[in-house]
Amino acid sequence: MVKKTIGIMTFTTSLRNYGQILQAYALQSYLRDKGHNAVIINYDMRARLELNREARLARLKYFIKNIPPVRRRLMRGHMEQPDLCHFRRFKEQHMTFSPITYHTLRDLQRRPFEADVYMTGSDQVWGVHIPNIEPYLLNFGRPDTPRVAYAASFGRVKFSRHELRYIPPLLRRYKAVGVRETSGIEACQTLRYPDAVLTPDPTILRTREQWDSLSGGCNPFRTDKTRVFVYSCYLPKGTLPAIASSLSGDKEIITADIVNDDPAYSHLSIEEWIGAVKNADYVVTNSFHCTMFSLYFNKPFVVFKYRPGYCGSMNTRLDSILSQLRLTDRFIAFDDQDKTEQVLRKPIDWSEVNERLEDMRRIGADFLETNI
Repeated sequence: MVKKTIGIMTFTTSLRNYGQILQAYALQSYLRDKGHNAVIINYDMRARLELNREARLARLKYFIKNIPPVRRRLMRGHMEQPDLCHFRRFKEQHMTFSPITYHTLRDLQRRPFEADVYMTGSDQVWGVHIPNIEPYLLNFGRPDTPRVAYAASFGRVKFSRHELRYIPPLLRRYKAVGVRETSGIEACQTLRYPDAVLTPDPTILRTREQWDSLSGGCNPFRTDKTRVFVYSCYLPKGTLPAIASSLSGDKEIITADIVNDDPAYSHLSIEEWIGAVKNADYVVTNSFHCTMFSLYFNKPFVVFKYRPGYCGSMNTRLDSILSQLRLTDRFIAFDDQDKTEQVLRKPIDWSEVNERLEDMRRIGADFLETNI
């Protein structure tokens, strides 16, 4: 294999979203283990918004339609989210970024990171919540530089008229497009790109042993009681912890949350977060990546569906992976909270799950080897 410089565009700016950082780390570290000079292009989309008039109108309509949950999310993000230095430490120790920090699409186009291959990484990089997805559609750099998408996600199948005009020409510049959810294939067909294929989340590319090694033996649990790890994403305070507390028996509960700042919640380091999943007896979550790590460490889990509305589209990524692994019975509605303990205690054929995960790991590795 010819070793290449690969510029990756993905999400890395969060100081609270464990899954966001771990998916970026997984893709980059996998490529670097293969001998490539994989560099994450340091794009901070929070600094300024670049939207043309039509895109601004479409986004305004979206916010008006979803104003209550959007307002709650923005207020949490700006007023409550602490500056967690361990996220910065993890990125400094384990990840490599471009020397230039880009703030706009124009910045990327004026002084693009020079690479042999540009790659759109995973997570919902093509989602409706992104102010401008053109940077993640790699609309910069030399036109003849190969472009590849790995496990990219739309989190939707419907697009505005503006998007139906400008996205298809940019997708056609890609050498290969891998999407994370089965719904992403439908989305690409809508966008007149018929050749998209299903590729697994990049965290699958790392083995259980590699994740265990990264955790450094961290175990945030302190007792021999039944250990329950709760990880909540964009939910009202106390929603999942209350469900976990209702479980029978003597238990120790550790709760982490992506947006809510609460003294009762654990501000875990990334290594401790992995250790919490690894050492838990049960996992209660509504998070995609917490579900993935429960699978890697073979932990009984229950996943709650997002309610319809602003975050409802996030159900597609969970439904896709759990359908592939034949575990949709672990995916329940909030109205079915009384079924939590029953689901957690239901046995899982981990040998079958691990075999399917290994098949998916091979699919991801083959895709990258073929298209880089």
